[in-house]
Amino acid sequence: MFCMLTAYMDESYNNRTMCIGGWLCHERVWPLLEHAWQMRILYENRISQRKGLKQLSRYHAADCASCVNEFKGWPVDRQIRLTKKLIEIIAKYKPVAFVFGATRKELISTFKELNDENWKHCSYYMCMLMCLLAICEYIHKEMPRERVTVIHDHGPFNSAAQLALNSARGSVNNSGHIVTVAPMQWRDRVALQPADFIAYEGYKLVEAHKNGQEFRRSLQRMMGKPIPIAAGYTKPEFLALFRKEVDE
Repeated sequence: MFCMLTAYMDESYNNRTMCIGGWLCHERVWPLLEHAWQMRILYENRISQRKGLKQLSRYHAADCASCVNEFKGWPVDRQIRLTKKLIEIIAKYKPVAFVFGATRKELISTFKELNDENWKHCSYYMCMLMCLLAICEYIHKEMPRERVTVIHDHGPFNSAAQLALNSARGSVNNSGHIVTVAPMQWRDRVALQPADFIAYEGYKLVEAHKNGQEFRRSLQRMMGKPIPIAAGYTKPEFLALFRKEVDE
């Protein structure tokens, strides 16, 4: 039976690190996950209203972790409780996570044409490409008759996402599983908030120089739930191989 899949992806980055992460599941499951997620945000807003704190327009992982902006005034224990609750919501609906990270230092050392002005677009392209390839591989293995629409957070890297799609279609036979890759505003789909969550968690691990299997295992420990996670990191040997393929 044919049934459309959807993956929602987001990026988290600073001047040293880029990470893209997101979740894949059947489109019919997303409204259930989104409803539970939004109900938790509304619950938190009722608490904030009683305490005279700002209302949340959405969950934003970096702000929540630092208790700033709309999370200003939150005690750490409340921030931790919210994070645990959101993990429980994700685990209940069993999406599959895809996370890939890169660092400015390793990219610039491998690709001499990169600099402080353009490395972010290159790293976004590379991380998105690896996520797309991992999504295709997973679908081809687990649900070979399915196809997927990939939605990413609208922003400055839209063109890099399209370039990653073009590269994926030109590099692997099973890229036919991808229907399209398209941007969407976070206001238009709650599902981009769980993507922001896992992208930020991956970003923190890349910042801490976690890589390889350690990177994936650290994400599993953080989630604390039996959630499938495909994760990777641009180690020097991977970048050298990628450089060789680009040159050829």
